[in-house]
Amino acid sequence: DEVQHPDATLHAFVVSQPSRAVMWLNLACGAGVSFNSVNLLKGEHKSAEFLKVNPRGQVPAITVGDTSFGESTAIAAYLTSRSGNDAALPDAKKHPAGHANVLYWSRWVQDNVRHPFVQYFINTVFAPALGKTVAEGDALLELIQGVKDALTKWNTALEGKEGVAGP
Repeated sequence: DEVQHPDATLHAFVVSQPSRAVMWLNLACGAGVSFNSVNLLKGEHKSAEFLKVNPRGQVPAITVGDTSFGESTAIAAYLTSRSGNDAALPDAKKHPAGHANVLYWSRWVQDNVRHPFVQYFINTVFAPALGKTVAEGDALLELIQGVKDALTKWNTALEGKEGVAGP
């Protein structure tokens, strides 16, 4: 029996890295979720309408039937389950350890890798474009070192493994 999925809408902003990740995953795994652009620069994520979707006022978020939730890892899990594609996230019933390990590493990257990248990006791209003060000298070197340290930790943790889901 084929599972029937309710209509789903992904609410995202293309400039947001977590939004882009789930937008690409939606396309790559063929989940067939529709897209709604939420323009952060215009403050649409803080509108009363969007806050009903995600009270935190953050993208990405997804509405599935009468249910809405945020966080890119949760959305990615939903998209892969909806599509039936085990390549990105192994089925929890068939491969529980692989499933849990992908979720673990997804969260680990959010906690350890994404922050230094975002800080570097804000200081080298957004701040100059907006005419804001940017990190220079030692402060900029610290941001670069933060990115290097995060990637070194990740490489060390994955050393000898074929992928995050296991061999």
